[in-house]
Amino acid sequence: MGLNIKSDEACRPACEQANLTGDTETAAITVALRAIIGRCTRLMGPGTSAVEYGDMLYDGQGLPN
Repeated sequence: MGLNIKSDEACRPACEQANLTGDTETAAITVALRAIIGRCTRLMGPGTSAVEYGDMLYDGQGLPN
């Protein structure tokens, strides 16, 4: 059960959030992912497809909404 992120684009905001909150980078990523999942869960209605779910999470360039 491991996740190894090798992207400065992903690590930079995790480090920034960790520094602001005093949490670890792992905790920062966990909080952010839970927030995205919670937002999408609230937005999804019955019959929402996985593609539509992905469209709610990410913009046209693959960046988080």
